[in-house]
Amino acid sequence: MAHTHAHPHAHPDSAPTLGFALALTGIVLLILLIGGYYANSLALWADAGHVVTDFAALGLSWYAMVQALRPAHPARSFGYHRTGILVAVVNALSLLLIAVVIGIEAYQRVWVPEPVQSQVMVVAAGLGLAINLVIAQRLHAHQHGNLNMRSAYLHVFGDALASLGVIVGAVVIGLTGWLWVDPLLSAFIAAFIAVGAYQVLDESVDILMEGSPSGMDPEAVRRALLEIDGVQAVHELHLWSIAQHLPSLSCHVVIDLADVAKGVDICTACGDILAERFKLFHSTIQVETHHCHAAEVDCKLAAMGGYHGGHPHGPRHGHGG
Repeated sequence: MAHTHAHPHAHPDSAPTLGFALALTGIVLLILLIGGYYANSLALWADAGHVVTDFAALGLSWYAMVQALRPAHPARSFGYHRTGILVAVVNALSLLLIAVVIGIEAYQRVWVPEPVQSQVMVVAAGLGLAINLVIAQRLHAHQHGNLNMRSAYLHVFGDALASLGVIVGAVVIGLTGWLWVDPLLSAFIAAFIAVGAYQVLDESVDILMEGSPSGMDPEAVRRALLEIDGVQAVHELHLWSIAQHLPSLSCHVVIDLADVAKGVDICTACGDILAERFKLFHSTIQVETHHCHAAEVDCKLAAMGGYHGGHPHGPRHGHGG
């Protein structure tokens, strides 16, 4: 049996970025709370409620990022990368909850409109929009390939969009006196929040359920391994992700008894093709003969060595099994 390992690195500059975003989000929250109070605007209160979850989400995301930088140890052999996935689930659930609360309140205000101060709405939402755009710009560069950062980015971007909507609504209310615009805006904000939250939750749960990594076809992986000279069959193929950026594989490859001496070379070829075609740098490959497979016994070839290869982010290390 042989193992190929990647050693992906958490981005150390992401934690300070989240800290910066957390501080500015606290300022936005104060602005919207004060503005919502003086304007009596549900849209501003909805935006403030969203920012409360932003503040908590960014705090949890920062904590998860710091945890991911901790080294692995015997009790946590994969490190702390799944902390980010767990935080992403909490963030998504909090967003869904706040969307429901906003939607209920908006429905009630449609039937019983309340007067609002449109000028205060414009000022408060304008300040919130400006600050949120600064935060979103800082987070945008870090959100690709990192589900935790993407959930944080969605929080902030959603709030920026909500603030823009509040500004437009406040102008419309000031010009027409249509008070129902305020709860209508709130409903749109809630819908946007819910859609983004569902996407993050769906992907997070898929990782926790150890589903196949997004965009990776298990049958395509199987066919690629069967192309290797000496590999006659592939079974017990499992694909999953430790975290969004850490896809993993385990499988059994069947070779002819006469090719036992070539086992190390075959295993190395498997690791090469997995890395080159599928960016799979963490894999466990058990090589067995037709006799072992037919007898359904666990046949580990003592002659197997480890697979060593390059990795765009660092070395891979192999271990004999």
